[in-house]
Amino acid sequence: MDELELAYLRSSFLEPKEWGFGEPSYMMARPLQEPSDRLYKSWEELQGLAGQLLVLGERATTVCDRQRPLRRWTQENYACRRSIVDLQSQVQRLQRWASMDEIGVDIDSRPILAQHRAAVYALLNTTALSVATSATFAVASIFELCRSLAKRLEILRWHLTYFLLQLVLQDAKIHYHEYCCTSGEVLASVAGSLQTNATLVEVGVETGSTSAELFELLPQSVRLVGVDPFVYDVPEDDLSTWEKDQRKMLSMRYDADWLEGIAKAAEAIYANANAADRAGTAGAAGASMPRGQLWKMTSLEAAKRFSNSDHSDLPADLVFIDSDHSEAAVSKDIAAWLRVLSRGRGRRILSGHDFTLM
Repeated sequence: MDELELAYLRSSFLEPKEWGFGEPSYMMARPLQEPSDRLYKSWEELQGLAGQLLVLGERATTVCDRQRPLRRWTQENYACRRSIVDLQSQVQRLQRWASMDEIGVDIDSRPILAQHRAAVYALLNTTALSVATSATFAVASIFELCRSLAKRLEILRWHLTYFLLQLVLQDAKIHYHEYCCTSGEVLASVAGSLQTNATLVEVGVETGSTSAELFELLPQSVRLVGVDPFVYDVPEDDLSTWEKDQRKMLSMRYDADWLEGIAKAAEAIYANANAADRAGTAGAAGASMPRGQLWKMTSLEAAKRFSNSDHSDLPADLVFIDSDHSEAAVSKDIAAWLRVLSRGRGRRILSGHDFTLM
């Protein structure tokens, strides 16, 4: 395992994470706090157990001679055997957590916890630690388990947010999907269910990090259109008082020099993807349209361009909105892109990112 992956696991297991609306649970109104606290506590319990497993796994890598069979009892490998026993004990603690009954848990959150406990239990049952005949095998199985637990923790953290949203919008139909973990990974998974030669529209490109990930993960037949004016000038009258305060806090994100810099970075990402496509190393997204297009215009201008074109020439199958976060802008974006998607055929999806600060 390289240092980058190890740093990711340490961050997942050993650092506190925000959830819900990005605020600690104690900041919420009591009607939201009480039913959600059990979910949050369970997330903390799983994070703590997984963190201890990672620490023990790292310790095993330092004390074990990976070439020495574990069954050979010698003074030299006693410390290694002890570290493997500690790992086995920690796996058993995780199994006890995964097999706990949901007694006293709020009836609405009980199915969510049961789903995640069952998923963790299944992961533990596939761990090969109990049959490991060498330290190499034992440590490898633990780190593979840690990777899976990190993903499970992230999904549970997302489900904490869904549950909170369900408490606030009780009439909304919330799907507790298993997609994970970055925006690019989720969108690539969703795009896999679309028709061949689909077009994904990313509304709000900013630095281009999600676009870069999409070019790497999307099927080569899927085209990507990125939309971002790289100029943010929402009229003051369209902003609420607290939205105006947010923009003052994040004034750097409206600085002309900063916006020019991220625009150039995004342009380079799209240019590189198209160059690779032309060279024949990125598959065939079709000669009539480049694999990626970056439109430097507003969301509404782009939606109008789609609406005014022939659908066969410029389709839109999956739209991901992560542009201006003001209520007025989001409402207009949703309405405009729903009109675009209504013209298409087959499965079409409107999606969005977050409802936090810009």
